[in-house]
Parts: sequence; C-alpha cells; structure tokens
Amino acid sequence: MSGVSWGQPLATLLSRRIPVRGLEPGPVTGVGRMRWGDGTVMLVTAARPGELSRILRTLASRRSLTLATYELGEDGPLLTLRGATGREPVRVIVVGRDQPD
Repeated sequence: MSGVSWGQPLATLLSRRIPVRGLEPGPVTGVGRMRWGDGTVMLVTAARPGELSRILRTLASRRSLTLATYELGEDGPLLTLRGATGREPVRVIVVGRDQPD
C-alpha cells in the first residue's frame, strides 16, 4: 500500500479532530473496519495484541477517540489514537481501504 494515498485523508482526520464512530469486524480475522465521523472507513489491525478491543471498550463508554499522530510506513500508516481507556495510547496499522466482504 502506498503511504502517499493516505497522507491527505489522515491529515484531515488529524487537523479536524474527527472522532472514531465505530469499529466492526473486517473481512478477515484480526482486521477491523474503522468508521470515522466524516464517513472515512479503513481496514485496520492492532499494532499490539488487544488494541482493537480497547477501541471497542472506549467507544462503548461513549468517550471520544481521535487521531493523535500518524506515521506513513512500509506496512501501511501507523495511527496513534488519543482518548482510549488504559495507560498506553492505542496504535493500529491501516491495512487497506474499506471494501465489500
């Protein structure tokens, strides 16, 4: 995946502080479909075990979850989210754009 294709959408999510609105199962095990408040949808996987469940717990508690930082890497963009439950920030890797299952 080219990091360049995600640069502008991620910059917009960051600068406008657009919140995550949902996380659903993705097309394969270990991948989630992350939905943002502006309609952006991306497929993500956990950077560390348990990260997707922390996102779900945060969303269930009605706390706001927004993009804190991102890095464009070879495996895909690495997103760090702010507002998650727990001490460590949540980090996920974008593995693709949303697509039909």
